[in-house]
Amino acid sequence: MKKRRIIIILLVIVFILLIPLVAMQFNDEVDWSLGDFILAGVLLIGAGLLYELVMTKVGRTTYGWMLGIIFFVIGILNMFLVHLVPGAFYLIFSFIYFPPIVDVIKNKFNILIPYKIKIIFALLVLWATLAVGDLAEIFGL
Repeated sequence: MKKRRIIIILLVIVFILLIPLVAMQFNDEVDWSLGDFILAGVLLIGAGLLYELVMTKVGRTTYGWMLGIIFFVIGILNMFLVHLVPGAFYLIFSFIYFPPIVDVIKNKFNILIPYKIKIIFALLVLWATLAVGDLAEIFGL
């Protein structure tokens, strides 16, 4: 089973690296060198292996608490340093990670968000916060 997941991770990485390769064929604005592809490949493989490590070694409860606390802190910082609206979004968003709240949602509404979807969404939100968010500018990230 573990081999299958690693193969899937590698195939996803190849697909991601094909995007700039294909874009280079149709657009002059995308200009990646071999070094760019190697660096992106190393970073993506590292992220993929980290994902595999988290999924196999760290329990779902642990990562739920970890991501919940991270988003809760980002929400508080956004509320006081940036703007109330993104801060409130992060606070509400953090609750889908806390295990007791996940259990309540599962029992009351019979809804369970798969943990893989939660991780993908968490990565996207963290990227948005750290890459283009006002909070990143305040701390010089």
